Amino acid sequence: MADSQQTLTALRTKLTQIHHLKGAAALLSWDQETYMPHGGGEARADQIATLQTMAHQQFICPDIADGLAELIDPTTGLVHDYLSSWDEPTKAFLRETWRDFSKAKKLPSEFVNRLERECSLAQQIWVEARERNDFSHFLPHLRTLVALKHEEVDYRGFTDSPYNALLDTYEPGATVGQLKPLFATLRKGLTTLLQQIQEAPSKPDDRIFHQAYNQDRQLAFSKQVLRSMGYDFNRGRLDLSAHPFTTSFHPTDVRVTTRVFEKDLPSCLFSSIHEGGHGLYDQGLPQEHYGTSLGESISLGIHESQSRLWENSVGRSMPFWQHFFPLLQEKFPGQLSAVSLDKFYKAINTVKPSLIRVEADEVTYNLHIMVRFEIELDLMEGQVHVEELPTLWNDKMQ
Repeated sequence: MADSQQTLTALRTKLTQIHHLKGAAALLSWDQETYMPHGGGEARADQIATLQTMAHQQFICPDIADGLAELIDPTTGLVHDYLSSWDEPTKAFLRETWRDFSKAKKLPSEFVNRLERECSLAQQIWVEARERNDFSHFLPHLRTLVALKHEEVDYRGFTDSPYNALLDTYEPGATVGQLKPLFATLRKGLTTLLQQIQEAPSKPDDRIFHQAYNQDRQLAFSKQVLRSMGYDFNRGRLDLSAHPFTTSFHPTDVRVTTRVFEKDLPSCLFSSIHEGGHGLYDQGLPQEHYGTSLGESISLGIHESQSRLWENSVGRSMPFWQHFFPLLQEKFPGQLSAVSLDKFYKAINTVKPSLIRVEADEVTYNLHIMVRFEIELDLMEGQVHVEELPTLWNDKMQ
C-alpha cells in the first residue's frame, strides 16, 4: 500500500508538469486571438504544436503507463481490488486519468503535431475570412481540418458512428443515438414556440440597441457587470477577440474575451455575461487538484450550462435589469434616458432568427446547436462535403 501511495504521488506530480505545458500552449493560443501581431501566425502555430506534442508525448510515456498499470485494472478502468479502501475522489481521479490515457495513446505524436498546427493556422485564417465575408478563403483550411478529424477517428476507433469518437471528447459517454431523439423532441417544441412568437401581433422594439454606443463605455459597463457577478479581476481579465471565449490556465488565472460593436449594444454585454459564467466556473475549480481530472470541468455541457444560466436566466431577467438598467442609463444617457425599464426588458428578450450563434436569442440558440450537430454528423459520415457547407447552412437556417 505504501508503494502504491508513492506511485500515486509520482503520477500526480507528472500530470501537473504536463498540465504546465498545456497551460503554456493555451497562453500562446490566448495571445494569438488577442494581442499577437498578424505576422506572427506561422511561428505561433509551430510553437503551440511543439508544446502540445511535448505534452502528449509525456502523457503517453512509459512512466505514466506503468504507474497507471500498477493502480488500475486495465480491463475495467477501476482501481485494483487491494486499493478499494482508497477514497472516492482518488478512485475517480485514477478512473478519469486512465480514460484519458487510453484515448491519447491511440494518437501518434506526429499526428497531434499536425492537428495542433493546423488548428492554430485555421483560426487565424477564419478571422480573416470572417472580416472579408469570404468562405473560399477559409475553405482550404476547413478541408484540411475535416480530413484530420477523419484521420483522428481512424486512430481512435468508434461504435455506430465516427462522430461518436469526437463527441465523447467533449461530452463523455454521449452518443449520436442519444442526441438524435433528444434534439428531435427539442426541435419540435422550439420551432412551434418560435412560430407562435413570430406570428404574435405585438413584438418588442429593439431599435434602441442599434444607435451609436461608445465602445469603451460598453466595455467598462461589461466589466462592472462581471464584477457584480463575482468574477474576480485579480484572477482574471476581459479582453477583445474576434470570437468570444474563455481560457483557464489555473483557478487564479482565468481570462474571458468579448467583442464590441458600436451599433449593437447587446453583443458585447451578453457575450461578456456568457463568458463570465464560464470564468466563474473555472475560478471556482479546486486549486488543490490543479493538473488532475478533479481540477477540471466535468464536461463541456456542464460548462455551457453555467454560461447560459448567467446569460439567460440571470442576464435577461427583470430583477437583473431593475438593478443594472439605471447604471446603464448613466453610461448612455443620450440613448437610454427616455427609455423605460419595461421597454428595455422586452427589447433584450427579442426573439429573432439570425445566422450568428453567439448572438442568438434564448429561443433560437439551441436551434443553432442542432443545425451544427447535423452538419458535423453529415461531414463525419461522408454525407456532405465541405464545399457544400454555405448552401447547406443557409438551407437549414431557413
